[in-house]
Amino acid sequence: MAPSRYMRSRILTLTAAEAESLGIAGSLSFDEAIYKRMLELARFRERAVVDFDPTYVKVIAYVALTTPDGKVYCYQRGKRMSGSRLVNLYSLGLGGHIEQQDACSLFTYRDKGIMAAAQRELHEEAAVDIDSSQMRPVGFIHHQGYLLGQTHLAVAFIATTAVPVQKGEQAVKGLAARTAAEVRRKYEAFEHWSQILAREWLFANARFPAPRIPLRLFKRLVVVAGRIGSGKSTFSRYLERRYGFRSTMASDVLRRELGRYSEKRDEFQDQCAGWLKENGMRKYASKLIDHCSQYDYVVLDGLRSQEVIPYLREEYQGRLSIVFIDCPPEVAFIRQRSDQDGRLSVVDWDEYARAIEHPDEREGNELRNIADCIIDNTTTGRDALHAEVDRIWRSIIR
Repeated sequence: MAPSRYMRSRILTLTAAEAESLGIAGSLSFDEAIYKRMLELARFRERAVVDFDPTYVKVIAYVALTTPDGKVYCYQRGKRMSGSRLVNLYSLGLGGHIEQQDACSLFTYRDKGIMAAAQRELHEEAAVDIDSSQMRPVGFIHHQGYLLGQTHLAVAFIATTAVPVQKGEQAVKGLAARTAAEVRRKYEAFEHWSQILAREWLFANARFPAPRIPLRLFKRLVVVAGRIGSGKSTFSRYLERRYGFRSTMASDVLRRELGRYSEKRDEFQDQCAGWLKENGMRKYASKLIDHCSQYDYVVLDGLRSQEVIPYLREEYQGRLSIVFIDCPPEVAFIRQRSDQDGRLSVVDWDEYARAIEHPDEREGNELRNIADCIIDNTTTGRDALHAEVDRIWRSIIR
């Protein structure tokens, strides 16, 4: 599809609020009432409008092809069919967006528009023609824990064909029928939706135990560093609100470990330094990873130790980004005084000067030397920082 036509196409979408209102459970299950409600709410919108706007959720027809003897077709995703986050990962689902051409009157319950889209994608990607009577819905996939899952909602189908399947699009690599045991052995190399489908449908039918989802494959950590008042919290909250990250603070881990801690910044800094000296960076890194692994896309605010970075890099395997926000002390002092959301804020210049000269704060500034991105945040307004986040966010989630 030519780029101009690609962006002019109209695809089936929901608003994020509408998708949330459906109440889709985390497990794979199909509910006819939810399906009907989804069709009532969904609208065709221009792809150019919704593709990069996280306030919209794109509806996807997602089909797993099986053979009569219980094997499932798998393939490796190429560059032309996937965003950078999915390239070279394996998949057992074929499908894509529901375009307006797939259905003229989608918004009635018995309409076959979504199945028509699934049939079109199967023909394009696997050169196979499947009758709708051979397809059965098995559930919805709308995983809130990571950005790609938040902005897409899949209607998952299983289709059985006795006809040998061949790849259609060049980007579909190595399409072949595999047993459940073979999928189980390569489980960690599959994209997230396929892992869900494998765990809750394929492995369940084969009575295999559900494997652990590997942290390094589908999770993204952004560490944001900078001196007190530089704009770290503003950065984190905007990344959370605009792009679906979960914002958390490195100091929250230390607060939990300390149990009792001082509300005075300089005393709290000393308490943290004491805990780190006693327990070491490996344990601190382990606690940070446990804390962040509750969510798939996390922005970690206020990490101040370079020594913990190698442990995070090892765990996240290239899915870690470090952003340093640079800001003159005079501007940062004004900004942190006006931030009503901040904890342990300082009230005068002398106290602020002492805080930023603390050894932990000075070490935190050294993260500038290993940052993937440095933002110059010299103004007191937030709009400029928000604009800079919009500019760099695609490289952050590469």
